[in-house]
Amino acid sequence: MIKTRDIGLSFLLALCLSWGGINLGRSLVSPSIGLDFTQYYVASRMVLDGEARNIYRTDRYYFDKAAAYGAAIGAADTTATNAYPPFVAFCLIPIALLPFKRALLLFGIIGLLAAGAGVWAFFANEDSRTRRDFILAGLLITFSFFPLYYSLYMGQVNALLFLCVALVLYFARRGRPWWAGFFIALAALIKIFPGVLILYFAAKRQFQPVIAAIVSAIVLGAVSLTVCYPSVYVTYVSQVLPRQIEGGAFWRNQGLGGLFARLLTENEYVQPLANSPTLARALAALTGLFVLGAALWLIARRNRSAPDDLQFGLLMVATLLALSKSWEYYAVMLLFAYFAILKRVAYARDAPRAPLLLVFLSFCIWTFVLPQDIDYQKLPHSILMQPLFSAKCLATAMLFVACMWFLLRPDRFGANIHRSAISPQLVSTDANRD
Repeated sequence: MIKTRDIGLSFLLALCLSWGGINLGRSLVSPSIGLDFTQYYVASRMVLDGEARNIYRTDRYYFDKAAAYGAAIGAADTTATNAYPPFVAFCLIPIALLPFKRALLLFGIIGLLAAGAGVWAFFANEDSRTRRDFILAGLLITFSFFPLYYSLYMGQVNALLFLCVALVLYFARRGRPWWAGFFIALAALIKIFPGVLILYFAAKRQFQPVIAAIVSAIVLGAVSLTVCYPSVYVTYVSQVLPRQIEGGAFWRNQGLGGLFARLLTENEYVQPLANSPTLARALAALTGLFVLGAALWLIARRNRSAPDDLQFGLLMVATLLALSKSWEYYAVMLLFAYFAILKRVAYARDAPRAPLLLVFLSFCIWTFVLPQDIDYQKLPHSILMQPLFSAKCLATAMLFVACMWFLLRPDRFGANIHRSAISPQLVSTDANRD
């Protein structure tokens, strides 16, 4: 007899091979692959050449350097100017030792491996009887998830961030707070927003990872000063960072900041309700603080408990909602919430239908809806199209509600049931297989 588990895994396998395979092909052969990687590569090469002070230039000098390094993408020979902390340029020096094309290929392969390793790290605490099925399901979900491929397509670093954040949880579960703090620092020095995990441990009153993260950030930053001078960090903080945290109405901005910018400011993408930038910023800030505050409140309710997968995932969801600039490839971090809900449902006696529907809708919207710029461009600009332009922000909000639902009703969804007392739905032993 065919088991529910086998049907689900077969469907995920088909989805991963078909949809994931198409997206992987697009990521590898598109003439625009790796645009964002150009900024990492050029900055690292300039550091190698002793020109760290020039990594944030946006004039002809920077683009001439990029051309000399062979770091240009597409028929128009496009290169992105650098918008990342100096530590990124320092960190990627080993890859920049290679010619651009080889470096880009290696970076893409490392990203794929990092995504797989992150899945393993998330499910590594499961017992041997269930670990294989969870890891298999997690891999199939991950490699069906469009934001991962969009990140690879752009040459983004998010798969490596995904691994770093997964390792934070991995080491925290094993009572190694200093390693957990180290990976918080490493992720936050690459992109700032993973630093929110400091608040996760602070809310749980587990201060060793907090101290470890701060100390590790100082040490790693000091090491990078050997080639990236203090003045470079000053330039980044005073000039580059203020520009980068401005979100705007661009359709790829799928946080609350983007939603309210499209809804309440004049823009070239969709007709707004009104033109009030001040109100748009205020609403984005207030709603962002609300979702972060709600997540931290739930985490603090059991402040001395062991790391909770769903609380961890919820904070990632809330962070992506709250960011003023929340590009679509950041959504790789939503996988932590999807995985945590997968585990909750597998160990529950009864699968809750309403929050599960929100989870499935969220995943499908993020995976299938409006994956390309041309899809947005074809949308009518009428005010009725506002929900579609912000569909993925709304999908993240659905996931946020579902996570809250599970956490506020643990008694109903089986969260307090000891694992050894149940038979997970994802697992079927040899004894009950036909």
